[in-house]
Amino acid sequence: MKKPAIFVFISIGILLIAVSALIVLSISIDNHTRREAYTFNLEETVGTWNLLWEKQNLHLGWVLPRNQFVATMNTLCYVGPQEDSLFHQISLICVNIHDGKQKWIGQADSGSSIESDEKQVYVGGLSVRAYNAENGQKVWGRGVDARSITGVTAYNGFVNVRATPNQFSVFDANNGTLQVEDSIPFITPHSFASDEQKIFEQFGGQVGALNIQDDTLIWDIDFRNELLYRSVFSNGFIIVRSGWQKGTIHVIDSETGRQIWEKEGIASDFGINDTTLFFVTTQGEILAVDLETGEIQGRLILNGGELNTQGNVPNNTSYIVRTVDDVVLVYLGDTGQLFSFRYANE
Repeated sequence: MKKPAIFVFISIGILLIAVSALIVLSISIDNHTRREAYTFNLEETVGTWNLLWEKQNLHLGWVLPRNQFVATMNTLCYVGPQEDSLFHQISLICVNIHDGKQKWIGQADSGSSIESDEKQVYVGGLSVRAYNAENGQKVWGRGVDARSITGVTAYNGFVNVRATPNQFSVFDANNGTLQVEDSIPFITPHSFASDEQKIFEQFGGQVGALNIQDDTLIWDIDFRNELLYRSVFSNGFIIVRSGWQKGTIHVIDSETGRQIWEKEGIASDFGINDTTLFFVTTQGEILAVDLETGEIQGRLILNGGELNTQGNVPNNTSYIVRTVDDVVLVYLGDTGQLFSFRYANE
């Protein structure tokens, strides 16, 4: 009768040792990929960057960089651990962009995709849910007949959901009514915006415009099978960020498909404030650039040297930029710092 009890104790001991080893390994890897907190070189600043608030040690874990943050209606939302939760439960956390105070919390899963439009925030994990961006009220929720959701986009009153295996669904953004449900190839065009005449799509390493009436191709650009990290339509331009941790910003005329300008050495994705584009360079600069000309209008230099842009670093070392009106939000994933600035050109 004593042998089973001894066996149980031995098993528990082995389990505790294994868990402890994993924790030590995790901390070792974590510390290896992180660095000292960034500060700013205020002597060489161009433009006015008024710091509204900042958060430290905001480490979001293993989620896709392009889906980490959305900003709309004076609200910044991200998928990450709850600070006041005993087990740091993964949730949709939404804060006020002006003071950083938490506004509301929604349901999310580790690795959930998030998207927003002018009034709502959408979360896709094991299902897709819509929340009022201002107060966090759940507007609707729908299940998807698939294993998991891999991407969510919203524009023109619809929410497009991509899921595995090879599932594509379209929902009405207002009430969640299913509009389209179909199987799709593994690589398929992804519509990300439209104007009165054209639909803009991203397909593998290509971006193009289709006639909104008959789907005929108007123009396309081949980025030589580069990873297209993010594509956005704004003020008559298509902005594409290509590459992975170290990439290039391309600005394209949405009417002709002609590239207007490009800038290499980009560490982050980008945010757009009217006609100004914001991003972080691999040299440790936060830049404000004229969308039409590429001319640098503002610069804020990070002390600490070049950023961590090696191709094999974890996703939690990504660099994210979002904007709402004159507020610029910058996330530096290798230190877990999140800053909110009010920016103005000099």
